[in-house]
Amino acid sequence: MSDENKPYKELLTHEDILELKRWNTPAIYNGWEQITSHDVGRDAFNIEPPIDFMPQMGPMVGYAVTVVCQPGNPVHRKNNPAAAMQCYRYVASMPGPKILVLQDLDKPETYGSFCGEVNSNRLRSLEAVF
Repeated sequence: MSDENKPYKELLTHEDILELKRWNTPAIYNGWEQITSHDVGRDAFNIEPPIDFMPQMGPMVGYAVTVVCQPGNPVHRKNNPAAAMQCYRYVASMPGPKILVLQDLDKPETYGSFCGEVNSNRLRSLEAVF
């Protein structure tokens, strides 16, 4: 894919990404806070506690690939039967390393799963981790 057709502008080299792994999240956030035009007291917070299920793996650095889903709502499948393929194309088009950040609108009443065995393997084949 030529550069002008990419849906993103690759800003970091592989060496940049490896360098970022040396820093902890609060240090990176404090630096970002100094250069952003966002309301840092409101726009950049996850109100749920993050849980690191594999701290032994160390820091993870990559590009956030954001996806919003609501697998428990059958209306979405009816209105857009091609949504899953559109999602895979979107994930495939993004630069790596890719970290899938998924917002499930079913929460707290989770009736379905986006990242079951099949979708998880498909997303991993597109070099996404989550």
